[in-house]
Amino acid sequence: MKVLLVNYSDSDGGAARASFRLLKALQKIGVDVQLLVVDKKTNNKGVVEIGGIGSRVLIKFISRLENFLSRVLFDNNQFITLNFINSYIVNRKIRSIKPDILHLHWYARGMLSVDDISKLKFKTVITLHDNNFFTGGCHIKSGCNKYIEDCKSCPYITRNKKIFSLLFKRKLIRQKKIDPYIVALSEWMKNELQKVDLIKKEKIYEILNPLDTNEFSPINKDEAKRIVGKEGKKIILFGACNPQDKNKGFDLLIKAIKRIENQFDDLELFVFGDTKEEFFQKQPFNVNIIGKLHDDIALRVYYSAADVMIVPSLQETLPQSATEALSCGTPVVGFENTGLTSLVNHKVNGFLAKHGDCDELSYGIQFVLNNNIENKLNIESRALSKEKFTDTVVAKEYLSMYENILSD
Repeated sequence: MKVLLVNYSDSDGGAARASFRLLKALQKIGVDVQLLVVDKKTNNKGVVEIGGIGSRVLIKFISRLENFLSRVLFDNNQFITLNFINSYIVNRKIRSIKPDILHLHWYARGMLSVDDISKLKFKTVITLHDNNFFTGGCHIKSGCNKYIEDCKSCPYITRNKKIFSLLFKRKLIRQKKIDPYIVALSEWMKNELQKVDLIKKEKIYEILNPLDTNEFSPINKDEAKRIVGKEGKKIILFGACNPQDKNKGFDLLIKAIKRIENQFDDLELFVFGDTKEEFFQKQPFNVNIIGKLHDDIALRVYYSAADVMIVPSLQETLPQSATEALSCGTPVVGFENTGLTSLVNHKVNGFLAKHGDCDELSYGIQFVLNNNIENKLNIESRALSKEKFTDTVVAKEYLSMYENILSD
């Protein structure tokens, strides 16, 4: 069996990290697997670049052209990817590899159009890292269900709504030809897909992202706090690729902390990711800015130093910051009705607040800080990670899915 994973990058962004980790997990159990990317940063021999510099330049040009047309035609105020311009480059490369299983992850930014995919006659799996596949183009639908009605009255564009709806209908016609198997990374995403007529329910698999829980294992908490220079402090940790993204909920976290800061005289908030210092300087109390962490060892230290990891996203398919934190034995606090429900057992290894409720989020932080008796929350966090998303365990689930698909 030859498996080909496809993602724009092998390191930049959540889907990139997830697909690269899946590559390594499948390699561990002996699967013949490659990861096809436009932007290669790692030295793993299983990662294959699309082609020469000319091919990569053309793909990036298509991405910029689509973004330009989207802004000009629709004046959209939300991140929308239309994926309607064919590049043929990736399509040809996939045909030359001739995989038994074609497993697509994040293929936007000029990499593959819906037309491109519909012309590929391979057994196709698509992992849904966000909502783009079944919406008019939104990656985060922000509670909007207009895609059920062909996006006829999209709230995120201000002109040419009929053209946008026609493009969406065209997309649906092409996607029916693909008829893919779908990986829903969480119970929340699987439930969302029940509303989508496009996807055959019997072709949906719910499988988590894999994680090497040996690489992400706990460091002694006192030692980790000493390393980050905050001995004896209670550390709240928040992180995202783009912490300023409103969907990530940093504003809700600030409100939640303000409600409890007087109850603790030793609180420290750390933030990692692609941070803009001026954004955090405007906050009502000091924020320790870590910046973008480029290696898993540093991440492991900060996760281990933290007393609680906060993931207050309003929508999240399966937050890798949560899986990484749990694997390092750090409990997680976030909202219900997100992918966190597949990771957090309420009041066992974290806390699930009512969706968007700052008061409950605040209470959840208090609960973890005040109720981690004999490190029970830490122990449960680590135990769940080893049980549910250790890389070799998850890799075997993917292998079983691939085998089922080939025999279908």
